[in-house]
Amino acid sequence: GLFAWTRDWRRFPVRVPQGAFLVQSGMQLERLTGGRVLDGFHEVVLTEEAAGKVRQAIAECRSHWRTSTTVFGHTASDELLEPRGPFTTEDARRRYPPIEAGAQVLEEIRAIEIMGPSSTLDGSRA
Repeated sequence: GLFAWTRDWRRFPVRVPQGAFLVQSGMQLERLTGGRVLDGFHEVVLTEEAAGKVRQAIAECRSHWRTSTTVFGHTASDELLEPRGPFTTEDARRRYPPIEAGAQVLEEIRAIEIMGPSSTLDGSRA
């Protein structure tokens, strides 16, 4: 039950063909490309279709396990995130001001409230 959203917030089911590999871009890649590659919005839910496949696999004495591997790629914490190469335009520099990758990650962690508002990257309190 993987769903994603378009930029105008229309939700749609994601279908990955057999043998294909899905890669979702993130905020760091968006910054490095000056917005040419946008980060993706997604959610995973148990749909009736997926539940039906589980029931069918159990009835047929087949494994009903689903394997998903999540790999996150991050730039080194002390690297500057800013539009690079052909993506370095006046507009891109305005929309994506330079920020160290570690600071960008900490901003996101704070935004989704994983850590308290005064936490630092090393786990200590500011």
